Amino acid sequence: MPAYPAGIALVATMFVVAGCGGAADTVRVQDDPILEAEFDAVLLSGEPRTLAAVADGAGLPPGSWDRMYRFSMPLLMSSINRDLGLTGTVWENLPQTTGQGLFVFMSDGAVVRAAVDRAPLVEVDGYGTPDALVEPDPGADRLTIVPGH
Repeated sequence: MPAYPAGIALVATMFVVAGCGGAADTVRVQDDPILEAEFDAVLLSGEPRTLAAVADGAGLPPGSWDRMYRFSMPLLMSSINRDLGLTGTVWENLPQTTGQGLFVFMSDGAVVRAAVDRAPLVEVDGYGTPDALVEPDPGADRLTIVPGH
């Protein structure tokens, strides 16, 4: 995990704003250097970790989420909503650079955290659960999330 100057606290947040009068929810995507550092630690060490351990290291308490999705960007909001089973959610600050991604942690169908994925590249088929393994992909600068056992 990278060192930060004394007195500086990095807090990654995601806002979900409930709309009034039938308006859609809004999810604001944030940079999350701590989450990226947790994934990077797996890549650098070469040692697999559970997705729960990675998320816990990034400040997502155990039991606060049940699925993590990763989307390659750029992508339309409607595609994200369809894949997550959401209707009319507005996504603010979506990354628009090819090669970047979007992490979405969910619990019981609700968004818990949404963060930009810059590096290392993380691949997941469908979604990852807390017991899934985050493993370095041999010979590549990326990680793979393997379903739990």
